[in-house]
Amino acid sequence: ASKAIDSGYAELDGWLAWSYLQLGEQQSSTGSDTAADTFRRALAYAERAARRERARDKNAYHMALRLALVQYRSQHLSLRERLTAGKNTVQAIVDRTGTKDQPAAWALRGWGHYGLGGEENVDTSLQDFQKVVNDIGDAEDHPWSLWADFSRECLAAIKKWRSLEEKSVEFTDASM
Repeated sequence: ASKAIDSGYAELDGWLAWSYLQLGEQQSSTGSDTAADTFRRALAYAERAARRERARDKNAYHMALRLALVQYRSQHLSLRERLTAGKNTVQAIVDRTGTKDQPAAWALRGWGHYGLGGEENVDTSLQDFQKVVNDIGDAEDHPWSLWADFSRECLAAIKKWRSLEEKSVEFTDASM
């Protein structure tokens, strides 16, 4: 049936990817043996959607952002594989299009860097999240305000963990 679908239907593949991702998450939560296959299908549909969208418009990136989300959430892969794949997908979008005005791309890239850890990655994630917050501001009616809220939460979490890392506790008594 999928061969009969016109190559211009990236949106349908994107919807199928999202549906399979949600099904895979549900299967994974119940311990189903088929979850890994379902996640692989979600990734395949998301990849095809991104390819089709790019074939139609070389500057388009919405389906590639969806691919990054599917990569981040595909639980059949290790956490490092998921974060690396998603971050690399978003980085390719940023490199190709610039997406200076695309808060979702910066927030998703920030999430990938933050999850991978390391001082340099965390610094990059802070910059990405702060860019989203600065670009959108406090406007609740902004179409991308969800990404600003997400970025604010991530910034707060990172700053909290960094402040905990800087604290030192001295023990003067050998007994507890």
